[in-house]
Amino acid sequence: MRAGGAVEFPTAEPAPLRVGFGGIAGHFMVVDGGAVRRHHAAGQQVGTGYPRSLRVLVRELNRGVDWIFSNHAGEMQRLMRGLQLSAG
Repeated sequence: MRAGGAVEFPTAEPAPLRVGFGGIAGHFMVVDGGAVRRHHAAGQQVGTGYPRSLRVLVRELNRGVDWIFSNHAGEMQRLMRGLQLSAG
């Protein structure tokens, strides 16, 4: 656990950087903003998964992830359409 009670999740994130993979993908709670920046700086793509709310979806889009995966693709598509309509 990190200072302040934040949970620290284990990650295998350095391996793709060392080996030169094309990128990483993981649950949005495991792939933090630093990982997104490091992998983009190395020319790799980043995917995150399983958002279930508009707030989390927008956060992932704003973090610049390259793709989002979900077990609820229809719901994510509906949320994306709503964002596109509101942007205009």
